[in-house]
Amino acid sequence: MNHHNEPFEITYRDNILKVIPIYIEKQVLYRIEFPDKASPLVICSAINFNKEKFWTSIPEGRQQLALETGLLIDRYFTIQTK
Repeated sequence: MNHHNEPFEITYRDNILKVIPIYIEKQVLYRIEFPDKASPLVICSAINFNKEKFWTSIPEGRQQLALETGLLIDRYFTIQTK
């Protein structure tokens, strides 16, 4: 079982991405590294005005990619806790 502070991998569009948790005070961010030399992506989960969780990129601008990879991170942790 992965501890939440250890790097792990997810599969996104047939690519293996390295995910590195980064803890800043009480918030966890995830740095995602791509095999094709694309710029790393930093994402975090947040809560909107309707109290719904969503994923966002930091800085903003890669929102769709943040959403798709964030859902894979959620799935990864769901599988790890079973």
